[in-house]
Amino acid sequence: MFLCVVVCKDLSILIACQNATFKGFTVAKKYKHTQSSSLSENKALALVDHHALDLILNNQHLITRVYPSAYRQDSSNIEAISLWNTGVHMVALNFQTGDVSMSLNHGKFTDNNQCGYILKPSILRENNTTFSPNSCFSAYLLAQRRPLKLELCVISAQHLPKRNQHDTSPVSPFVKVKIYGVRCDQNEQKTSAVLTNGLNPIWNHSIQFSICIP
Repeated sequence: MFLCVVVCKDLSILIACQNATFKGFTVAKKYKHTQSSSLSENKALALVDHHALDLILNNQHLITRVYPSAYRQDSSNIEAISLWNTGVHMVALNFQTGDVSMSLNHGKFTDNNQCGYILKPSILRENNTTFSPNSCFSAYLLAQRRPLKLELCVISAQHLPKRNQHDTSPVSPFVKVKIYGVRCDQNEQKTSAVLTNGLNPIWNHSIQFSICIP
């Protein structure tokens, strides 16, 4: 049995959020700032696809949490980028699974001294925002300055392991670089393969990306 004691009532009131069932954006507008809603993965992603701007505006005054589908019995993770792009505050991930989603989560939240909280960009906080992460031709994007140019140089690697330790054939490694972000920024490029050299492959390969929403 556990006994809960409120050490500081004022602090308890400040950090506690009452759960409120999401019944649509019209109903959600009547909720208080101290309330939050939990959405299933499938429902949240459907809102991202069809009501992205409404979800962004909703997340300006209510906290939204997204939890994984019950079908993820293998502890795989949600693709959280599209949810973050609409201002979703909390995306539940399985920390025991070291996949791409966990790597992206780690990279995103190392900012702000790794405290676990980062400020949403202004495009997700402005009351009159017209930003949509799903459109490459939204009014917001068309009004922006020229895209930023991101240039990377993949130089070399050393002692690359094989995927299968029992495989005796030599490896021919290449490097794949992928941009995760809003739909118009998503891109992927890769270097050529260095044949039969996993010991010290050298690429010296330059890669360029155009980034509209950094």
